[in-house]
Amino acid sequence: MTPAIKSVNLDWLEVFCVEDGIHNANYYKNLGWKVSVREYGTPLYKEMFTLLTEHDKPFLEIRRNPYSLKKNGGIFEEGSCHIRLSNRTLYTYNPIGQLQDFLVKYNYLLKGITRIDIACDQLVFDNGMNPEKLIADYMAGTILKNRNSRINVHGSEQADGRSWNSIKWGSASSPLSTKIYDKTLELKQQSDKLYIKDTWVKDGLCDLQKIVYDYKDKRTGKVEQRAKMAVVKAGTKTEKERTIEECEEVKIWRVEFSIKSEARNWITIEGNHHLSISLTKFQTKERCLLM
Repeated sequence: MTPAIKSVNLDWLEVFCVEDGIHNANYYKNLGWKVSVREYGTPLYKEMFTLLTEHDKPFLEIRRNPYSLKKNGGIFEEGSCHIRLSNRTLYTYNPIGQLQDFLVKYNYLLKGITRIDIACDQLVFDNGMNPEKLIADYMAGTILKNRNSRINVHGSEQADGRSWNSIKWGSASSPLSTKIYDKTLELKQQSDKLYIKDTWVKDGLCDLQKIVYDYKDKRTGKVEQRAKMAVVKAGTKTEKERTIEECEEVKIWRVEFSIKSEARNWITIEGNHHLSISLTKFQTKERCLLM
């Protein structure tokens, strides 16, 4: 059977580092970076800021200047910091390489990966099964999982029954958690990240069709026509604007693995083989798919 079309990307990448010197927001401003500074830090760090691209889009986020230092009986050595690539950066070319180049250029010592999420987007699984059916069968008890874990499920209930759009195995503190969910629905309900949709089109999962629809202002009751981009079956895009009823919309399902640093020597594959977690293991889309 021919493998299903997939779009594989990193969706979260955060590393723990030690900086060489004081690399605060002013340090980067003096080097010509555009910097967005948050007025308050985090529970662990006094400072938090984001470096922006030349187009004022977020490139990466830095949290630094820890409250709890080892020299004072705390947990961090001086210079400790966390660096996280922005979600937008993760969907550009070679995000791992971009991070590695940044760490080398500004003399950061990489201590390890704190969290890395791999996302595999698809319409169906390789065996032809729809992910929606997998969730439904699991919830009905006709598919079983071979290890115990906490589950979180989201869906809706109508007169004709229930439908599920998201299921997650593993708690927030688990070294490894797995989630299957309707990514198109999430983008509709939360933020419409066109850079993710552009990646889908590039990988052959779908097309983007400009559609028109009537929007009613809840406050004034006024109705106006608006336009947006809809995810439609690959090969069905037209230059002419269409209504949503005229389109063949598709659901793109995401299988997402979230791996935290605690999983480094915890995951075993085929007996005694331990899965090592390092940046090079995720350098390309092919390596991400392999992982």
